[in-house]
Amino acid sequence: AAAASPSAAGADAATAAEGGGDGHQGLAPVLAATRSRDGRSVRIWRDSSAPCSPPLELVGHRTPVRALVVAGGSVATCSQDGTAILWNLATGERNASLCAMDNEWAQVTCVAFSPSGRTVVTGFSDGSAQLWDADTGGPKLGLAAPAAAATASVVPTAPAPVGGSVGTAGGVGAEARGIIRTMAQSDEVRCAAFSPDGELLALGFVWGATRIWSFEGGRCELLLSMDCSDGVIVFDGM
Repeated sequence: AAAASPSAAGADAATAAEGGGDGHQGLAPVLAATRSRDGRSVRIWRDSSAPCSPPLELVGHRTPVRALVVAGGSVATCSQDGTAILWNLATGERNASLCAMDNEWAQVTCVAFSPSGRTVVTGFSDGSAQLWDADTGGPKLGLAAPAAAATASVVPTAPAPVGGSVGTAGGVGAEARGIIRTMAQSDEVRCAAFSPDGELLALGFVWGATRIWSFEGGRCELLLSMDCSDGVIVFDGM
């Protein structure tokens, strides 16, 4: 994926460091979020002075919702239908729909807000990630997927005729009765998390190493890869 200048993402770190507010202090705090029976809509339950107040219902996904996060006056949900949706927490209206920019078949697998609430990141099933402006839904920065890992498998072939032989492929003899097929295995972003100052972004993958990106000083660079993948990322101080 590719998008705007890396400085757009780095600017969010400065906003967080300066303590930028979300401007939605008047909203009642969210107590819980629940999915509907079919999983395609979400109900937001808030701490309200009115007894038995109805929940805010968010309807818009075509398939079950996979994840939900809340930041200030915004809610972000992602679904198996290949989209993430930014919602207005006060009205329940849809602010923007987000999807993979370079792969229409990629599913949105996770979503997370930056500490300031002004940037949202979506991870995709093809291993890429995209940073977005949480207010407008416009793209800020694309993070490319890791290089696909090559996997090999043996495809069975018909047994050799009596007195004959099966040719070799990739060093596999006739005894294997097959040929080697090599394919690229793309990884899937399983989870994402920002550091408390907004200057680091960690992406966890299903099979590959966790990758940490740095936005310090308005730049964007891959800081390190850690050989771990357990589906949970927590920064110290969060």
